[in-house]
This record gives sequence, C-alpha cells and structure tokens, in this order.
Amino acid sequence: MMWDYFYLALKGVLHRKLRSWLTILGVLIGVAAVVSLISVGQGMQTSIEKEVNKIGADKITVVAGSGKFGPIAGSITTAKLTDKDLKVILETKGVEKGAGVLFRTSKIKYGKKIKHINVMGSPTDESRSYIEELPFFQIESGRQFSEKDKNSNVAILGYKIAKEKFGKEIKVGDKIYINDEEFKIIGVQKKAGTGTHDLVVRIPLEKARTMFGTEEFTIIFAKVQKGLKPGDVADKIKKRLRKLRNVEKGKEDFSVETAEDMVKRLTIVLNVVQVVFTSIAAISLLVGCIGIMNTMYVSILERKREIGVMKAIGAKNYDVWLVFLIESAMLGLVGGIIGIAFGFALAKLAEFIIVVEFDVELFRIEAGFSFILIALLISALIGGVSGLFPAIQASKMNPVECLR
Repeated sequence: MMWDYFYLALKGVLHRKLRSWLTILGVLIGVAAVVSLISVGQGMQTSIEKEVNKIGADKITVVAGSGKFGPIAGSITTAKLTDKDLKVILETKGVEKGAGVLFRTSKIKYGKKIKHINVMGSPTDESRSYIEELPFFQIESGRQFSEKDKNSNVAILGYKIAKEKFGKEIKVGDKIYINDEEFKIIGVQKKAGTGTHDLVVRIPLEKARTMFGTEEFTIIFAKVQKGLKPGDVADKIKKRLRKLRNVEKGKEDFSVETAEDMVKRLTIVLNVVQVVFTSIAAISLLVGCIGIMNTMYVSILERKREIGVMKAIGAKNYDVWLVFLIESAMLGLVGGIIGIAFGFALAKLAEFIIVVEFDVELFRIEAGFSFILIALLISALIGGVSGLFPAIQASKMNPVECLR
C-alpha cells in the first residue's frame, strides 16, 4: 500500500518535469548555500584550533592596545611594548621563558623582482630559544640566529619566500635587499602550512630596531611553567603590567591572551559571521518553500479529476493527503540531495582557493555524516511542511465536484 503512495507521488513529479525541476532548483540553491557556508565555517574553526595547538596551550601572548584586532592593534595604538614590559613579564612567577618580536612590512628585492613582505625582528640573545622551539620557525636548511648575529645583516626566510615568491629558489648564502639594504641568507624555515609563517623574513631584532627606528615590540610571547594554569599566570602578568604602566583595571593599554582565549575570541567572530551568512542563505530556502507550496497548489488544481477518481474508487481523505504530502517531501528531498552535493563542491572550491591562493594548508572543510543526515531530513521536512496545506486542501475536495 505504501509503495502505491510513493508511486503516485513520483508519477506526479515526473509528469510535470520542467515545473518540478524549477521547484527543486529553489530548494537546491538554499541547501547548497547553507551546506557550503557551514562546512567552510567549521573547517576554519578547526584549522584555527590546530594552529593554536601547534603553538602550544602553555603560551601567552601580550600585545599593545585592546587586542581586539590581534597584532594589528599593536601597530595602530599609541601604546607600545618595550624592554621594561618584557622584563616584568619574564620576572612574573610562573613564566618559564619568553621573547619579544617586532613586525614591519618592508620592500624585499631579489634579482629584479620586488615584493612587500612582513619582516620579523627575531631575538638573538638567550630568549631566542623560545622562538626556536616553536614548530613554525624550525629550520630546513642553514641555521638559526646566534648572539654574534646581533647587529649583522643576515636573514632567515619562510618556506614560501625561499621556494616560490620570487619565481626561483633562494638558497642559503644568497643575498636579498630589505629596504635597499643587503642581507645574507643564513637559513630557510621548514614548511609551516600557514600563510603567515611561510611568508615571513626574519632578521635580528637589534638590526630590525635600528632599521625601523624604534625600540618597541609588536608582540611579546611567554611560556608558562609546566603544571601551572596559563589563565592564572596571565592574570599575574596583567596585574604586574598594570602597576608598571600605571593603569587601572579595565582601562589597560595592553592585552594579555592565552591560547584558549585566542581560540574563544576567534571562534566567536567566526560564529557571528557564519550565523549572518547562513541566515542570508536561509532566505533562499524560504523562497524554495514558497515555490514548493505554489507548485503543489497548481498541481492540485490540474489533478482534480485524478483526486475525484481516487475518492470514487474508495480512497479516503488520509490517502489523498498522504500522496500529495509525499510528493512535496520528495521535491524537497531531491533538492536537498543535489544541494548537498553542490554545496560540498562549492566548499571544496573555497578550500582550494584558501590553500592555493592564501597558502593556508592547515585549512580543510568539515562536515560529518550526522550533518549530511540532518541536511537531508531538513530538506524533506521543508518539502513536507510546504506541501502540508495544499495536501489538506486536496484531501477535503468533494469527489462529485472533482469529476464534474
């Protein structure tokens, strides 16, 4: 009996192919938009967590300003981080080691090509051990900085800079020009898989300060001693920096963040963006719902005689109602299946663009089986709900009037 309902519903869909496909298209676009946006959003969140975990949960970051815009805030605020701040942080109970770095965008020339790239002033004193242990700054060829490089014109290149950015490989021993000043390459970093660390040129911090005419730090990093909670140590750092800088609580001109804080902040931003774009995409689902409802109403008007015949040979209101409900749900389900496939294709295209164009190799789209199942159920539900009232109207039709 149930097969008969599905047969009649399928027959109704196939009999009006063009109209059915146009209706399915409305659902398809909405589902594809939602699936692609959620997949990309979840992928971004996971890649952020992977990147932060790679740095380590025991790391603390200090930047000048509110920190709401990350390291960028340090360059647009009037507040600056200095050697005094670094000394106070290193002397804070619970801090094992730390380092301050300076970032500036500079003109890099190799051969005849000129690029504008992030230059990082990296410490050469004992604090360099902090930088050297980070997985993003491991050396593939050459060596790390040493104390004798303090004021030398030497540089270490990120993987992408050395291998791809200038059209030909830059090797250890080659020379580049930073702001028209010659630097010798002493090392090339291993591939980090992130756009930031693979596209950086490191030079000695002291040399960077002289070149850029500043004594400040863009970021100060600190490592928490084993067994201690990063959040507790971060609170101690805040307290000591407030005293040093003579600022009240809540009016800090600096920001102290743990790895967990960073993930939470970025996740909130991603979630807000995802909700906004998904809400916009959901509008097309609403249009698809209206399309299914309109198609079903027109279909009922065209199939009055069929409804009359069904009732004349013994079909009950429930039978008629179920046939049209299955037909509308079928339109939604088919639109959902194609929409999910199309959505994944769009998400994969976004993944390709992010990985290839922006050099973020840690990024991968994410969508589990449960997400696919829920998307299919929602698609069928959209179709069913859209066809509910038309199906009720069809079930209440008078067979005599239908056959007249």
